[in-house]
Amino acid sequence: LHHDMVIKSLKSYKNVLVEKPATISLEEMKQIAATIQETGHYFLEGFMYQYHKQHKKMRELLPLIGDIVHIKSHFSWLLENEQDIRLNSALGGGAMYDVGCYCMHAITQLIGFKPAVISMVSNTLSETDVDRTSVCTMFDKHGKMATFTCSMEMPFLDYYEIIGEQGLLKVSHSFRPDVSKSGVGIVERYNNAGDLLEQHKIQDDQYLRQIEHFEQQVDSKVSSEKNLQQSLEMSHYLEQAYKSAYKNGEFIRVEDIYYA
Repeated sequence: LHHDMVIKSLKSYKNVLVEKPATISLEEMKQIAATIQETGHYFLEGFMYQYHKQHKKMRELLPLIGDIVHIKSHFSWLLENEQDIRLNSALGGGAMYDVGCYCMHAITQLIGFKPAVISMVSNTLSETDVDRTSVCTMFDKHGKMATFTCSMEMPFLDYYEIIGEQGLLKVSHSFRPDVSKSGVGIVERYNNAGDLLEQHKIQDDQYLRQIEHFEQQVDSKVSSEKNLQQSLEMSHYLEQAYKSAYKNGEFIRVEDIYYA
């Protein structure tokens, strides 16, 4: 319903904050972008996790680990209700759409890794059109690699790691610190010997920060161009990942997508 309701809202003179993923195809996202060009209203895709202060700390520490060698991420939870809408392919069900998109967003938008090719393998996609567990591998144009696992049939776990030439950054509870036992985000830096050099436990409300950001951008009449660029890229990456999964993990080339 996202595509139709976003366009109806924009044409009704509304600024739009829409839950992730904004669409389930690049073509739908292109249509939303065209409508925003027509109406001039503000648009934001709701990857709320990125507004938590732990990611600001990650960016502060990132130069300390040198050039990035590898990025990896994981987001899983245990789905026990067989009637859950996330198992309905007609409603955009699947682990990649539900939680894998967080990993994809963190790697490609928060950290800035830009894939040139994408491969994804899934365990149940060919039988049910819904992936309960998927593993995604990406290479950029320089041959550097990023990987992540997303699942609806594993214990709850969410993190991302950035491995550099001079150490490692790990962000635990990276996507849902609010439901972790500690209720905080944890950013850690390690050296190449695996020694913990510093740890930061950060309390914040990512949902409140997202609303504050949305409100500030609307009040300031900021262009949606940056947000649309990210959403177009995300729609393309997710679409190509599923295309790969239906081809048994074949590497699929990723084209450069630009908002214009």
